[in-house]
Amino acid sequence: MDVLVAGLFTLFICCQNEFKVQRPKLYYFVLYVLPFFAFLSYISFLLMAVVLYNLALESYRQRSFLAHAAGYALLCTGIFIVSYVIDMRFTPREVYSLQGHGGYFIYYDSVETFFSTTIEGINNLFSRWYAESPKVLRKIARFFAVFGLIQMCVIFFKSWKAENFQVRSVNTLGFVLFIEQLLLAIMHKYPLGQPRTSLFFAPFVFYFTVQGISALAKFHKNAYRGVMAIFVIFLLFVSAGLARNVFILGDLGAQSSIWK
Repeated sequence: MDVLVAGLFTLFICCQNEFKVQRPKLYYFVLYVLPFFAFLSYISFLLMAVVLYNLALESYRQRSFLAHAAGYALLCTGIFIVSYVIDMRFTPREVYSLQGHGGYFIYYDSVETFFSTTIEGINNLFSRWYAESPKVLRKIARFFAVFGLIQMCVIFFKSWKAENFQVRSVNTLGFVLFIEQLLLAIMHKYPLGQPRTSLFFAPFVFYFTVQGISALAKFHKNAYRGVMAIFVIFLLFVSAGLARNVFILGDLGAQSSIWK
C-alpha cells in the first residue's frame, strides 16, 4: 500500500499543472480524495505536505487558489487528527528503536553518534531493499547508491528553479521526500531505512541511481558502459534470487535473502 499510495501521489504531483488545465473538475476531485489514503498508508502525510506546498505557492502567485489551499490544509489537518486518535498513538516508538543506537532513528547524543546513525540510515534507505543478505550484496548496492545519492542532490537544485520553485517532477520530489524522512528520523517520529516502511522510496532510489550512472557518459563513455553493465548484472542476479525465493521456495517474507 505504501508503494501504491506513493505512486498515485507522485503521478498527481508530476501531472498537476496539465491535469488542472485539461480536466479541472476531475483535478479538484482527485486533489481532495487523495488525502484519505492516509488511512491506508502513513506515506500519504509526506506527500500531502508536498501538494500543500505547491498549492500555497500557487495561491501566493494567484489569489484565486487561496481558498483551495486553505481547504486542503484543513482537510489534511482533520485527517491527521483522526488518524492519530484511532491509530498512530497506539504504535509504540520502541518498535523501531532498539537498545542503544541500533534502531532506525537518528541520534544526537554526540557528533559521532549523529553522523554514524545518519550514515547508517541513508545506507539502509539506498541499498537494503535490494537484498537483506548476504551482506556482500548490500556492500555492492552501496557502491551504486553513491551515484543515486549524488544525482538526487545535484538534479534537485537544477530542476527546482526550472519548475518555478514548485515540486512537480521526480527530480524534485525525490529529494524532498528524502529530507522529510531525515527530519522525521531526527525527531524520532518515523524510521529511516527500515525495509518495510521505506520500500516506497525504492523506485526513487532506482531512478536516481540509473540517472547518476548515466551521467558518467558526460565524463567517460567507457566508464559509463562498464558501471552500467555491472549494475545490470547485479540487478539480474538479485532478481533471479528473489524469483527463486518466491516461486520455488514459496518465501514471501519481508526479509529479501538471496541465500542463507
